[in-house]
Amino acid sequence: MDYSQLVDQYLETGGTVTTLPDGSADGHVPPQRETPRAKARRQRVRAMVEQKHSAREIARALDVSLPTVYQDLKALGAKIAKAPRRDKAVDQRDARVARAREELRDRRRFKVTPVPMGEYGVLADHAQEGTIFEGKRQTPSAADRVLTDGKSNSKIGGDVLVGPLKGARIFTLTLEERATCPRSCRHWQGCYGNAMPWSTRWAHGDDLMESLVWEVADLCRSFETVLIRLHILGDFWSLDYVEFWFDMLMKHDNLHVFGFTAWQPTTDIGMAISTGRDQFGLRFAIRHSDTTGRWGTFTLPEGPAPYPLRETHVGDALICPEQRDAINDSGKGTHCGSCGACWQGDRPIVFIIHGKKLT
Repeated sequence: MDYSQLVDQYLETGGTVTTLPDGSADGHVPPQRETPRAKARRQRVRAMVEQKHSAREIARALDVSLPTVYQDLKALGAKIAKAPRRDKAVDQRDARVARAREELRDRRRFKVTPVPMGEYGVLADHAQEGTIFEGKRQTPSAADRVLTDGKSNSKIGGDVLVGPLKGARIFTLTLEERATCPRSCRHWQGCYGNAMPWSTRWAHGDDLMESLVWEVADLCRSFETVLIRLHILGDFWSLDYVEFWFDMLMKHDNLHVFGFTAWQPTTDIGMAISTGRDQFGLRFAIRHSDTTGRWGTFTLPEGPAPYPLRETHVGDALICPEQRDAINDSGKGTHCGSCGACWQGDRPIVFIIHGKKLT
């Protein structure tokens, strides 16, 4: 602090300032003298103390130094309440969020997405009750992470790059196809899981839900917004499991989910899902497969996909932009994270049958 500032400070508090031989300032404050200016300032200090402001906030608001504030507090016989200790985990999360916003980018490991051909790649037997890759069914243990970073899926992506959820981290959950699905699913035999021999299918049940409880909590502590894709394979296997996700959404206000279900709106599970959308809105963006209208989704009839695909809509239903751009070889790198149509509104979405032939 230079000499002129020190003079101003002590004169404001009713003190006198003299210059010592070495050029430094020496000030002392008469204990009972108070100028009108100091009195007015101390009234403001008292009011700000009552409003729970910190000494630093008071100094900044009144444009005075911290020593002046502490001197006023002493004169007023007032004390600043200690600020509650900040949660280190919250501070660390906030720092990570700030860095992530600055570094938001397409983190996908692979940028080329599969081209939907309009035909099933592999057909399972009509009597098949679960995955045809039985060795890829796994019961989760305490050490397992059942949610996968979306960056490992070229169609999904690891981050939301556009829209209201921009910056959200995307994770995916893969269950066992057919074992968790209604028999009425139109794609029972042609499920694209038939062409996914390397994907782990997590066995459904209490062990899975127990793993999800702590894992979802950990992700929601670590990231500002979390978006989970339910389900890459599989479906809601019971009403209890639907309600499980309702509980997760109530416990974590920064959690969002999106996906599709083959349960029709008139079934018990379908009605529960509709109730969830009514309660949580776009945070529970689950669509009904093989239906039209609000929250509907359907596939084009089986057959070779048109090339190029010039249309963007079928009636009022949006053709999946990721699939359309893949067919047209647009080079845009479109994926769920750069689109957001599935979780940003309730308009119906059209898909092209996709699956690759195994050789």
